[in-house]
Amino acid sequence: MARSYAVTFTFVSSRVLNLWPRYWSHLGDTLSAVGVIAFTLVSLLVVDIGLNWRELTTRRA
Repeated sequence: MARSYAVTFTFVSSRVLNLWPRYWSHLGDTLSAVGVIAFTLVSLLVVDIGLNWRELTTRRA
């Protein structure tokens, strides 16, 4: 469920950023698409780190 929220956040935030064309108009279509893909991957990575934080930070003997 958290990953679904992360992907939804990507779509919502990209729509909000489209309201300010000065940030996106100079990039072109290719770089805008790469930016959305990178934002999606980063949001999924943050969610996965958050979900697995305890396993990542505990020591194993």
